[in-house]
Amino acid sequence: MKKSFEQIFPLVKEGSDLAIKKGKVDICRACLKGTEELGELAAEVLKYVGHKKSSQTKTKRIKKIKSEGVDTIIAILDVLNLVDIS
Repeated sequence: MKKSFEQIFPLVKEGSDLAIKKGKVDICRACLKGTEELGELAAEVLKYVGHKKSSQTKTKRIKKIKSEGVDTIIAILDVLNLVDIS
């Protein structure tokens, strides 16, 4: 079952809020994490389009793109959560 963004955002925000309370996340760390995740997404896209060698199947590369895309969105939402987006 696919979930909508409206269903997912509260779960991400809850995890982000918990990390902030524990002092594990600040805006600088969150931005750096977002940059790291975006780089990993870009690497997977480069493999998918053939600019970077990979022994993975096309299906596996698509799965990796989806996974890295979600990680990137979560990292960006962490940054936005730190500046009180709603």
